Amino acid sequence: MNCKIVIPAYEPDERMIHYVEEMKKANLPLPLVVDDGSGPNWEPLFAQLKAMGCEVLTHPVNRGKGAALKTAIRHVLEHTEQTPSVITVDCDGQHTVKDVKAVWNALAAHPDTLVLGCRNFDENTPGRSAIGNKVMSWAMRFVYGIDLQDTQTGLRGLPANFLPDLAELKGDRYEYELNMLVLARQKALSFTIVPIETVYFENNAGSHFRTIRDALPILGRILSGVFQYSAAAAISVVVDVFLYCIFVKWILAGLPLAARLALAASLARTSSSVVNYLCNRQLPYVQDKSFSGSLPRYYLLWAFQLAASIGGAYFMCAFTHMDEMVSKLLVDIVLAIISYQIQLHWVFAKKAPKEPKWNAFGRFAKRVVRLCMFGWKCEGNLPQAPAVYVVHHQNLYGPIHTVAQLKENVHIWALHVFCDRTECFNQYYRYTFTKRFGWSKPIAFLVAGVLSLFVPLLMQGIGAVPVYRESAAVRRTLRQSEKLLLSGKSVVICPDVDYSNSGSTMGDTYNGFLALDKYYRAATGKPLAFIPVHCSSTRKRVCLGEAVYCDGLSRQDRQKAAQILAKRVNEMVCTSGDMETSVHPNKENAEILE
Repeated sequence: MNCKIVIPAYEPDERMIHYVEEMKKANLPLPLVVDDGSGPNWEPLFAQLKAMGCEVLTHPVNRGKGAALKTAIRHVLEHTEQTPSVITVDCDGQHTVKDVKAVWNALAAHPDTLVLGCRNFDENTPGRSAIGNKVMSWAMRFVYGIDLQDTQTGLRGLPANFLPDLAELKGDRYEYELNMLVLARQKALSFTIVPIETVYFENNAGSHFRTIRDALPILGRILSGVFQYSAAAAISVVVDVFLYCIFVKWILAGLPLAARLALAASLARTSSSVVNYLCNRQLPYVQDKSFSGSLPRYYLLWAFQLAASIGGAYFMCAFTHMDEMVSKLLVDIVLAIISYQIQLHWVFAKKAPKEPKWNAFGRFAKRVVRLCMFGWKCEGNLPQAPAVYVVHHQNLYGPIHTVAQLKENVHIWALHVFCDRTECFNQYYRYTFTKRFGWSKPIAFLVAGVLSLFVPLLMQGIGAVPVYRESAAVRRTLRQSEKLLLSGKSVVICPDVDYSNSGSTMGDTYNGFLALDKYYRAATGKPLAFIPVHCSSTRKRVCLGEAVYCDGLSRQDRQKAAQILAKRVNEMVCTSGDMETSVHPNKENAEILE
């Protein structure tokens, strides 16, 4: 795994030297150390770390833990060709090398998550630390919906695609680590929790945490969410109460009590809800800012809240003879607290991505396609699932026939634009039908509109795995595929070809699909079978070739397997009688992008 270990250090003691030596013995890379203004008395210690091979960055004056971490992250981003993951470790020895190794392994297995080494605070934990962490955990859970037992852990595995955001994140001291958790929630970044040992030396006397100076920014970070929500609520309340007062006291004064309260509250709340929704979309806990995702949920909550406000105000006025304005304020304060938690956990929370799964429509579509493929058969030895079928593309001819003819319901890799209705329409209308086929725009618009309704539905029905060509986003494709393989499902992958070329040779591939072997081996200890496939129109056969395995975990091993796959696919083209459009294998055909 491409990963850097970072240690922010302020006035460390000699234990740090032994700590780095233990890391070296455990086959962990030497850390990047940031001297956060420790001063001249600590220069010999940092010089010794340099002599051991550690890279040391220095702040002239103490700037805080957050600033030290950002210095290290920016250095990593600027001085590495391929951005690595980063593991942050405290310098006081509270994180054992064994636990650092555990976080390393968890980050290797889940590189798109924020890995947190969380302590289990028991009776041996110093009272100040135990109480502080409990209060902090409760506050983060209530304010931001972040449910962690150890919110202040310094042992963290940071995914590579998260580093650019962290380099610009606000906070120079201990509040930086809380800001990191809030940012991860905003970006819907999953947490991977690794239980670690709770270690304190001399009742945590070596901690550089200053109770007042460092606690105030942390408290401000926690309360900022409440303050911003309260400010948004206050703005909408001013609009709501002002309009409610006008309606209930003057405009609707002649109506009966129930009708007057209901109508006034409805009119006022409708107007203020627009203001409230627009304000709430800017809050720090918001993950889903899309109108299509959050707006329906917001107004469903709004409708229930409106009904509760009317009913509560009416009950208090009718049975306690309380003033209409006072009763409304009391009821709405209670509802606002409840609404905050519902918005936090439901209205503006991103839904976890669904695992690809075949549904009834997908199975029905497969049966229809098989009926249309009269006379076709699958030829070759079916491997024991799971496996990866590498299909000769042939401009969709290959994948359609393969998915239809294989007995098991395999999950095919499909370009992500075909899994989303809007992107699918744009792909067909702006490229396929107009630029590639040269159709007139009105006809292209109509056909693209119809296909954009059907194709994403089909992709969902057959459990397609969306493919993202970007180097960072493609990890999502690999991780989804890994989960399917570990659950016993097989995957179909088609070489990505130039669609204007009708040739039948195996072309370039999606980025690094052979890396699936690395993930699968790490989880099971077994190699993954890659099955070359060719669909022969001459013989009406889906031909399965001999399984190809990677000899090891290196890039060279995967490159060798890629060449064998390309060679076997093209040999199958030749032997099947489809030679008129084939080209013999060459180096370009076998290239696998890493």
